[in-house]
This record gives sequence, C-alpha cells and structure tokens, in this order.
Amino acid sequence: TFSGALCGIAHDLSEDYGIEYPEPLPETIKTLDSRLPDFVDAKNPADLTTAPAFETDLLGFATKAFLDDSNFGAVGIAVPMGNMAEKYLDGMVERLKGNQKPLALTPLGDGRPMPEATAKRIYDANIVLFYSAERMMRAIARITKMGKLAQFASKRETAKPFDKLPALGKGAMAEWSGKDVLKAIGVSVPGGQLCKTLDEAQATAA
Repeated sequence: TFSGALCGIAHDLSEDYGIEYPEPLPETIKTLDSRLPDFVDAKNPADLTTAPAFETDLLGFATKAFLDDSNFGAVGIAVPMGNMAEKYLDGMVERLKGNQKPLALTPLGDGRPMPEATAKRIYDANIVLFYSAERMMRAIARITKMGKLAQFASKRETAKPFDKLPALGKGAMAEWSGKDVLKAIGVSVPGGQLCKTLDEAQATAA
C-alpha cells in the first residue's frame, strides 16, 4: 500500500480474519531497501509511501519482491490508483508474468469507477480485482485456510503399535484404567492409582 494508515487497519483486520503476516526474508528486505526511501523500513504490511507517484514502476517492483519470497503464499495490494492506474500497470504487467501465487488488487478511492479497459488489463494479468480492502483480506484469509486444510489432509501417518499396555477388558473403561492406558502410550495424566483401602489412598495422596 501507499498508506501508513491502511497498514494499521490491516493489522486490525488480520486479527478479525485470522490472517498471519510473515516476515520478509533478508534478501527481500535488501531488494526493497534498494528502492524505498531511507526513512522507510521494509516490512509486512509494506507502506511504499508516496514514492510510487514519482517512480510508478515501484509498485510492480515491490509486488514482485513479495511474490518471489518463499515466506509469502499470497499478496494483496491496496492503493489509490486514480489517473495513475495505467502507469502503475505499465510497471507491473510484464514484471509479474508467470506468477503462480494468488495476487489481489484493491483500488482505493470511495468507489471511484474503474475504466473497463483498465479492469480488463488487471484481469488479463491474473490479478483479482476487489473494490474494498476488507473483502480482499477476507478472500485471502479464506484461501489461506483452505490451503492449510488441504496440506493437513494430505499428511499420512502410519500408526505404530504400542507395547507394555495394561490389560484391556471389554466395554467401557473406568477412569483410572483409561489413565493407565494413556500413560502407557505417552500421554501425560495426573498422578494417581486405584485405591481399595484407606491406607492405599493415604499412601497415594502422599
């Protein structure tokens, strides 16, 4: 974004939507630092300041840096485009060819109409167009969750047999017996045992 205020809003929304902001890799920070003003720290969310208004290719340059970073699974752009939209796209379209990661763009500006040709150019570049930063971030949160679920579902674990299990009877188990089984397979349980006399109970408590 070009907005420090939106960076703050993005932090708030990340808590609401369950989005995690990874840290850029050192080489990404070095790449961004080569173009960003000296008073700006390269971080995530990234505030590019007003610099892209004077170096219109900077938006595409920074976007590519984040997309090339293995710490990032998706990138969202939220910037006031206005009359500069075509110039920003000139600095992005060729640079982002071949990108395989989800990439979304929100043109800030209170519903300012987007020329049809500009919107088509964004779509043709495989950039998903949103008209609010909140919707964009909700979508990124959803695809991130879907990816994590797919990754979890793809894992396969082979069950290993346990040895030294206590004898198992039929039917429901008493609590103390169930705890003995859990303890045998490595699950921590509160200390204790079955006590049948007062002496046993006092000794176990001690």
